[in-house]
Amino acid sequence: MQGKQKLLAIGALSAIPLAWTLVLMLGGTLQGLEERLLDFRFNRFNPGHQISQDVYMLEIDDQTFQVLEPDDRFGAWPWSRDVYAPIIEFISQGAPRRILFDIMFLGRTEADAGLADVTRATGLVSHAVNLRDPCSTLECRGFHPRLDGTLPPVADLGLPASLTRDSGAPRFNVMDAPTGKIGDALNLIHTVNFQSDADSIARRIPPLATFGGRTYPSLGLAAYLAFHPPDAIEVRQDLLRIQSGQEDLRIPLVDGQFLLNYYPKEQMTGGRFQRISMAAVLESKRRVETGDFTDLSDLPVSPLEFQDKIIIIGATAAATLDLKNTPYGRIPGPWLHAIMLSNLLQKDFVRLTPAWFNFLLALLLAPTGVYITLSAQKLWARILFPTLILAAVVLGAMLIFKFTDLSIGLAPFLVSYPFAFPAALALLTFIEGRDKFKFKVAMSKYLSPGVLTDVMSRTNLQAEVGRRRVMSVMFTDIRSFTTMSEQMDAAEVVKLLNEYLNTMVDIIFQHEGTLDKFIGDAIMAFWNAPNDQPDHARRAVLTGMEMVQALYQMHASWKARNLPLLHMGVGINSGEMIVGNIGGEKRLDYTVIGDNVNLGSRLEGITKNYGVDMIISQSCFEQLNDEIPARRLDLVAVKGKTKPIMIFEPLHPQSPPRVSGMNHNDYVAANNAAFEAYLQRDWKRAIDGYRSILLYVDGRQDSAAAGMITRCEDYQRNPPPEAWDGTLVMKTK
Repeated sequence: MQGKQKLLAIGALSAIPLAWTLVLMLGGTLQGLEERLLDFRFNRFNPGHQISQDVYMLEIDDQTFQVLEPDDRFGAWPWSRDVYAPIIEFISQGAPRRILFDIMFLGRTEADAGLADVTRATGLVSHAVNLRDPCSTLECRGFHPRLDGTLPPVADLGLPASLTRDSGAPRFNVMDAPTGKIGDALNLIHTVNFQSDADSIARRIPPLATFGGRTYPSLGLAAYLAFHPPDAIEVRQDLLRIQSGQEDLRIPLVDGQFLLNYYPKEQMTGGRFQRISMAAVLESKRRVETGDFTDLSDLPVSPLEFQDKIIIIGATAAATLDLKNTPYGRIPGPWLHAIMLSNLLQKDFVRLTPAWFNFLLALLLAPTGVYITLSAQKLWARILFPTLILAAVVLGAMLIFKFTDLSIGLAPFLVSYPFAFPAALALLTFIEGRDKFKFKVAMSKYLSPGVLTDVMSRTNLQAEVGRRRVMSVMFTDIRSFTTMSEQMDAAEVVKLLNEYLNTMVDIIFQHEGTLDKFIGDAIMAFWNAPNDQPDHARRAVLTGMEMVQALYQMHASWKARNLPLLHMGVGINSGEMIVGNIGGEKRLDYTVIGDNVNLGSRLEGITKNYGVDMIISQSCFEQLNDEIPARRLDLVAVKGKTKPIMIFEPLHPQSPPRVSGMNHNDYVAANNAAFEAYLQRDWKRAIDGYRSILLYVDGRQDSAAAGMITRCEDYQRNPPPEAWDGTLVMKTK
């Protein structure tokens, strides 16, 4: 494929998958794949950041239930609210920066007073609210359900008063918040909303949410603001900007959501995550109250550990059912808030490449894969190099995430590229297959099927020494063709010759012979190469006989067209020959050479001497294993040879008897008996034997028998010398 054709192919093969990819992108279909790729990054190429040591998880875990089960206050979930007041008092002794609940206290109970009092007294406790029913109109329609208390003013939440409904944060119609005494005691609140993706995996948390004209921070953001009171906050769909003193924090958002940067799982379950069981806190509190300790370091948990820390109180026990689906499987919901807070404190932000960049990556690489596929000469290169590009891009993107927290969107590339270059490979395979078929059809007119198959299977044809093997070779020639063609119009000669050659070649191919070449009107063919043919002699002889029969059948058509009737001679020899690609760098011939090849040519030349259409050598006859009857013609030394050979004329097994009253076997036996008498110098018996087969059924005379009768009569008059062994030495080809 060259030039303009290749450019068109690259454009078409790239445009189709890219267009389809763009449709999927605009429809949001690729979002799920992109999210799964991010999960894969967290599991296999996690950046490995360290969880902040300023974040403490105070967990109501399975151990807590096991230790405290005998106490009726702790045996069932949810706990009575009065148990939290002494816990907060104990924690507050260590002067933490903020205490945030991931437990919601909705409705009113008789046990609210203690929790309300400690909330009001410490000023450190932030309670959880949940926002739901996103606004479907430009204006939200107030609180629902109605709150008994008054929510704290915006300024008290650590947010600038200027952050209003126009902040860009999502708005909600309904707030689930503490009421009654706890509601009246509120001075800090935070949202615990989660935004699970379509596959139910928790990957993001809304950092801010608006309700009733006020904007509220999520648990993680509220805890961060306790460390960094903001001077100004700017919210966009892709950015949350917090200015606090000299610090200007830019937090990347995805559609207004904070994308969690999951820490390695072993950090959250191991020592890096500051997890403290509520059972340990309660035991420490008991020892302090009873004086059962000598030093704070003897306590399971010293309140001094909490100094200037963020404390998140949440339920992680399986019985509390607060488990979220994550890239690591199901983990407690409070951990997600801790992860967000740690991300904010340490600026461990996942950054996503924009959609236009992701599509541009596909736009550049898909045509590259197609170009390489169409340009590579070897099949392995067409597959290997585009595959290496695919692997390199994916691995590179994973490593970039590991070392920079940048998640390159691979979904458009992974959708378009794997379809583009296999499509190019399929197109190239189709084109090459089509071209190969055209070439095969064209070359089938020049090469025999066996040679053609051999040629097309080789990648490097060159001149070679060849290999020795026993084969059968056949030569045919039209008698007196040169003289005849001089008397005909050239166009008629070509037409007649083409008709003759087409028929003869078809017969050769039917018997799986290898067409070596045309030598003018002559044909050269051989058997047992390139494919193994143990019965090569039989195939060659049957081919020759059928060619002779076909020629006689063509005579009727030629007579009707007033064309001359062609006659042919066929010579076949079997023996060891050299076969292979013989020639030079610019021209090769798959052919056979050797003395036995030359003998085959000589046998064809002497067919006219005996008035027969076909002669085979003794070595060929011996390989027929009596499957085809053949009569002995003579013992000859062809021109250029001194060693005599027996020559035979084969008879087609299905042809009618030649002599009346004799089948082929009788005819061959009578002929061979006459020839044996000839060799024994019994001229009279030889002459009588040949006369018995002299006349054919159709009235024609057996030319070979007539010639032998004449020879015997000559020897009767002039006997040969004593050294005579019956050999006829040929003086001509």
